[in-house]
Amino acid sequence: MGGLSYMIEILSDIVCKTECGVIYITKQKKGAVYTFEGLGVDIWMLINNNKSREDIYTQLTNTYNITDKRQIIDDVNEFIDDLITEEIIKENIS
Repeated sequence: MGGLSYMIEILSDIVCKTECGVIYITKQKKGAVYTFEGLGVDIWMLINNNKSREDIYTQLTNTYNITDKRQIIDDVNEFIDDLITEEIIKENIS
């Protein structure tokens, strides 16, 4: 990404609840509810801890001992891009 750092921010109208290993995200303005399980939970937790995409790639690759980093990059990018499209998060250049 050319040396720039992109930090992920959860938008202010988002409420998060965890129950039995599932994360429930509610958009207060629209009343929409999203659920995340499995890898989605891990990605969300890292986003919630102010991690960048690059941090998330590295953390998940190490946690799951993944040898095909391209696959984790594709999965993380798809998940984050979907959250941006749904206006749950945004990325800021820092």
